[in-house]
Amino acid sequence: MRNFLGKLKSVGEFKERGKTVLLRVDYNIECEQGKTCDVTRIIDSLPSIKYLLELNSRILIVAHRGRPDGRANAELSLKIAAESLAGLLGRKFISLAGSDIKFPSYPVPYVYFAGGDIRTLKREAIEKNMKPGDIVVFENIRFYPEEEKLDKNFAKGIASLADIYVNEAFSVDHHSSVSVAMLPLYLKNYAGFRLMDEIKNLEFVVNSAKKPLVLVIGGAKITDKAKMLNVLIPRSDYVIVGGAMANLFLLVKNYQIGGSFVEEGGYQMAAEIMRNHKDKIILPRDVIVSRNMEGSGILKLIDSVEPGEKIVDIGPETIFDYSEIIKKASTIIWNGPLGVFENQFFAHGTLALARLIASRAKGKAYALVGGGETLQALNQTQMQDYIDFVSTGGGAMLSYLGGEEMPGISALVR
Repeated sequence: MRNFLGKLKSVGEFKERGKTVLLRVDYNIECEQGKTCDVTRIIDSLPSIKYLLELNSRILIVAHRGRPDGRANAELSLKIAAESLAGLLGRKFISLAGSDIKFPSYPVPYVYFAGGDIRTLKREAIEKNMKPGDIVVFENIRFYPEEEKLDKNFAKGIASLADIYVNEAFSVDHHSSVSVAMLPLYLKNYAGFRLMDEIKNLEFVVNSAKKPLVLVIGGAKITDKAKMLNVLIPRSDYVIVGGAMANLFLLVKNYQIGGSFVEEGGYQMAAEIMRNHKDKIILPRDVIVSRNMEGSGILKLIDSVEPGEKIVDIGPETIFDYSEIIKKASTIIWNGPLGVFENQFFAHGTLALARLIASRAKGKAYALVGGGETLQALNQTQMQDYIDFVSTGGGAMLSYLGGEEMPGISALVR
């Protein structure tokens, strides 16, 4: 059983006014053509930011976008995230040029983007130029090779800029890097409100979930979810399988799957799960297949898939079967789409179950949904607000549920 929750200090316990706060957030946002952005992750950070602003804190935001491998990459700049934050807070935005960070003497707080080198910044500049309530978003922390190399001097330099550290970046807490695993060692630290919510809900489904528990899993790779499945399947009453992951289990049961995608190296794991939990595993009995991924596909019983046909969605009988099981649940955990939902012709099964799960949540059942593609599918239904908890953790959620090491969280409890 995991019990981080009782060992963490929430940022709500921090009461000191006028302090400089180093806030690690997840602003790994996706933007179309550099302009229209999904600001969900920024919105998730607002409760902690607004609380700190009530305390007249100076807020230094450290975050990342993408995987620039320790090199500057204009396409992965955090400037657009800083602009989005300013818009959400109703503040004006100013981009500071160069590495010599000087803040204009404006009478009201702003959101600043500091694109210069954080390694050259000194505490004196912060105290001299930042007013209480000012927010500075630094450039992508992953532009610095020291971030992933766990450079001690890099960590000490950044930590010297602030009085306290707040972690509001659950999605990267399963990684070992300076900004999540080392900065808390040098500063008084707290967990952000969203981070606390993530842990509260994930610990609930592992330690206290009501029965019957229905696990809905999909997506392409079973190996990415191995440890999570090892923890949750024994606790589950039913395990509904869809997407490319179902292809592995169908192969184990000697069904022909034509030209459908099969994860290399996943067969043995699926076979072991079937041996140990065959009575819990629920597989499709009809599917939608396509040869060229065009058009609406063809409905086939699972024992009628022909060579060259690719399974792209679950069929109506399977949707009915899965729906009847979900209706029995007191707890529902969903991770992974049940078909090629990016194609509107092959999204029906995923969206049908998403709507059903949302309709059962917050009342008849407790529902936890997580995973990047899963959230994209849920958002298509516009019913995400009906889910009890939507985890934006992605890989961190899988690691947490799987009992894996969480360096960013462990650093907060030392």
